Amino acid sequence: MLRALLQWLKNRRQPAGAPAVPAAGRAPAPAVAAPQPRPAAAAVTEPDAITAIGARRPLVDVGGRVAGFEFRMPESTLRRLRSRDNAVAAAAHTRALFATMRLTTDAGRIAYTELPPGWLQRPQLAAEVTRGCMIAVPLVEAADAFGTEACTAIRALRAAGARVGWAGPRVQPVTPDFVVVRPGLDDVASARQRGVPLLASDVETLEQLEAMLQAGVRYACCSIASRTEPKEAQPLAPQVQRVCLLLNRLVQDADTRSIVSDIKEDVALAYRLLHHINMAGVGQAHEVDSIEQAVLMLGRNELYRWLSMLLVTFSAGRPASGALQEIALARARLFELLAIDRAEPEPGSLFTLGLASMLGLLLQVKLADAIEPLNLHEFARRALLEASGPWYAYLAVAAELENPKSTQLETLAEPFGGAARVAARAAEAWQWAAKAGSGAPATAGTS
Repeated sequence: MLRALLQWLKNRRQPAGAPAVPAAGRAPAPAVAAPQPRPAAAAVTEPDAITAIGARRPLVDVGGRVAGFEFRMPESTLRRLRSRDNAVAAAAHTRALFATMRLTTDAGRIAYTELPPGWLQRPQLAAEVTRGCMIAVPLVEAADAFGTEACTAIRALRAAGARVGWAGPRVQPVTPDFVVVRPGLDDVASARQRGVPLLASDVETLEQLEAMLQAGVRYACCSIASRTEPKEAQPLAPQVQRVCLLLNRLVQDADTRSIVSDIKEDVALAYRLLHHINMAGVGQAHEVDSIEQAVLMLGRNELYRWLSMLLVTFSAGRPASGALQEIALARARLFELLAIDRAEPEPGSLFTLGLASMLGLLLQVKLADAIEPLNLHEFARRALLEASGPWYAYLAVAAELENPKSTQLETLAEPFGGAARVAARAAEAWQWAAKAGSGAPATAGTS
């Protein structure tokens, strides 16, 4: 993950007028490149799609990685459609929903959603789903039992490559492809007896999500990025402290020779730096075999950025570490893209804000302790620690994107060009994060 991420970072250009060397006492501002158009992101900007998808939350698999996403229609939309019994409007929303989900399944990932039982019987539905779709039907009353038409619709969906599951009454004319369980490990233990995969939705906390995965659930989702603090904070690990010490020395404009000396004292860190600079290329005509050369060729800005990104890889101690790393990268990229759209003077600082917002969960430490050595912009510190200031808007809109009961997305997204623009940028950021994480090391101390 780190190698791919840093290769991308190296290819970005420094904004006009940006200093080559940061002033003492201030973290270097990451360089930024103009965003490239992406066809997939453009597809998400359809207004009806944005209205339909509502919340989008990462779906974490039993290995702790992002396996796909849950797409949830806003509850207000579902209530309105049900109260009016408007088949035309319901059909339009489901078309938009599955068009959005197709972007995920086309990338080889799972797209999960819940639909009312009656909506399964729409004749065109089977033509809109794709292989990789998981459709859950929430069943809460005996009257929700499937009739002949519903069973026929389920068979058609399965023939199209979709998987259909449900929660509720156990006795149905057809067997589910998966069973939806709600939080509570006793429920998981009971559901496992059915012999089909389990999916946990609406999990309340990251710790509960990890516990359910360890108890036998195959997929689980919750609003992971809405929290910034671990339930139980731990002290900074020694390897994290070493990286933080180097970050501080760079911020304080320490002599390059002393920084080189500090890196040499950590054999694993020295190896990672040499491996990175040789694999990334960094424009050299021959292999770099000394720390002195590596530091000089990277420059202080790039070294600071490389060390900051290295912090992301220290989350391997928890079950959902892979998902947390990808979420951190996606959030960082989303903030940077939104900052570019708003013509912020230092969009790269918003990339750092997004990354820093996840460090508490990644490192399982108090957020204040995690960000202290980064010497962030004052706006970033206020946003993270006080939930205030001009940059808090980025954190607020990111949390609302994962909120299945969202009522404020339109309002919070307005400064960024509206909900459609934010959702398109979020889709682009997730695509970038997945690509950045493919085939790269996920833990510190490995190549």
